[in-house]
Amino acid sequence: MKSGRPLVHPVVKGTFERCDRLESWTSKPTQKYAELLKKWGKDYLRIIDYVETRAKLDASNIGYIGDSWGGFNGLIIPAVEPRLILSVCYVGGLSMQRAPPEVDQISYIARVTLPVLWLSGRFDPLFPLHDSAEPAFRHLGTPAENKRHVIYDTGHTLPRQEQIRETLDWLDKHFETAN
Repeated sequence: MKSGRPLVHPVVKGTFERCDRLESWTSKPTQKYAELLKKWGKDYLRIIDYVETRAKLDASNIGYIGDSWGGFNGLIIPAVEPRLILSVCYVGGLSMQRAPPEVDQISYIARVTLPVLWLSGRFDPLFPLHDSAEPAFRHLGTPAENKRHVIYDTGHTLPRQEQIRETLDWLDKHFETAN
């Protein structure tokens, strides 16, 4: 916000006041999980529809930023939403569990071709660096010159000031106009 960019935070199905006893944030090989993930996807797409209706918002410069579970979804949403022009994923990665093919990250990851900033913790227990975060980054369809992976000596959190600096630098580099 201090950089002059608006931030829109979607409240997707199963979170905050839309909580409905979500059993797990991790992938599950069930139809119930597939339906929930499809609802999350629709929620993300609707928020972009909303941004496009707001005269004071620049709908030509929309990025995706996801933290943890949002970083996990950063392997799917940017693959199906052409209005996004960049992605930033904090401490995300490939799921360590199977999901139905229609919502499995593997079905989407190579179709993520926009610029991606990926920030990981070397000791992350939820998205282990070597088994989850690095393979996710490596399999992105984004050309090497448009993706950056920064690894910190942390767990499932990031050093705040460095996270902010890296993110703002990425936005400045890839958004058409920086406010």
